[in-house]
Amino acid sequence: MSSIRSVAQAQDDGTFSFFGHLGLSGTQVQGDGLGGFDKLGLMAGIGVEMDAGKHRLGFEMNFVQKGSKRNPNPEAGDREKYKMSLNYIQIPLYFNYRISDKFSALVGPAIGVLVSSQEEDLYGKYDSDPAFNSLEFSGILGAKYHLSKSFSAEVRLDQSLLPIRTKGDSDVNWLIGKQYNTSLGAYLIYTIK
Repeated sequence: MSSIRSVAQAQDDGTFSFFGHLGLSGTQVQGDGLGGFDKLGLMAGIGVEMDAGKHRLGFEMNFVQKGSKRNPNPEAGDREKYKMSLNYIQIPLYFNYRISDKFSALVGPAIGVLVSSQEEDLYGKYDSDPAFNSLEFSGILGAKYHLSKSFSAEVRLDQSLLPIRTKGDSDVNWLIGKQYNTSLGAYLIYTIK
């Protein structure tokens, strides 16, 4: 009974806060021979933050879409099309540094579990060869603006630290050695104190 009281008191004192967030990101894959954040991805999830003095420690569970895309340009005689779609369940752990009442910055590692992958070209969908790694290890860096007590907006960079796949012995012209995910997103966050 005392442990239940202490958890309830910690929540009332503002030690823990729970939140949900939703947003979009521009994504690209380094090593696919394409450039630019041309594929749109969704990010949605829930999380909890805990006071650590003036700052906070955070833990999230998110659904994250990543990948890359190349659209054809028939007017220029370019009919080449390519799309890589990667869906992850991602768990970031981060340190949230409070700069002022309105601004904070966060940094930390994240691990993602690949739940589905798909590649397609002008002729349709095809099996990925080589296959993508089932785990993704990345680093996140973000800046948050606190709009009110309950709402905030965040810009976040999510960069793979280890390759999501390696060319190996495969004879694939468009795969240049190793590939890494990069995404840059904007999210709206609703916090329950």
